[in-house]
Amino acid sequence: MGALQVRHEPASAAQVRNSLRADLRQQGLAEDGIDVVLLVTTELFGNAVRHCAPAPWGTLGVEWDVDCDHVAVRVTDASPELPRRRTPRPDQPNGRGLAIVDSLVESWGADRVSGGKQVWARIAVRREHARSEQMA
Repeated sequence: MGALQVRHEPASAAQVRNSLRADLRQQGLAEDGIDVVLLVTTELFGNAVRHCAPAPWGTLGVEWDVDCDHVAVRVTDASPELPRRRTPRPDQPNGRGLAIVDSLVESWGADRVSGGKQVWARIAVRREHARSEQMA
């Protein structure tokens, strides 16, 4: 399990991505799966930064767990308001993030927790060695 507390600001997304990427590589996940996990995590993190007021302590929590064929990521913020998918007009530049997440993950959702909410996603992945064995 990995866990970070990062500042509630857009620049913290890089720290989250770098820590998550390093951990997933160390655990032997295939690069294409890592890319999907990073995209989903960045979207959940970005939504928390954009749509939620900072907690009094000024941080967001990011956690992840890896099992043999899934990564679960969780972003915790101080807002009790649960996220909802939007249906933006074609000319609107924003509002597609959760639709993107929904298309990439096995499941996702949000739960109210003490002091706010936790938005989570479960992403199917494979180990790098499985690809190497298939190529042999």
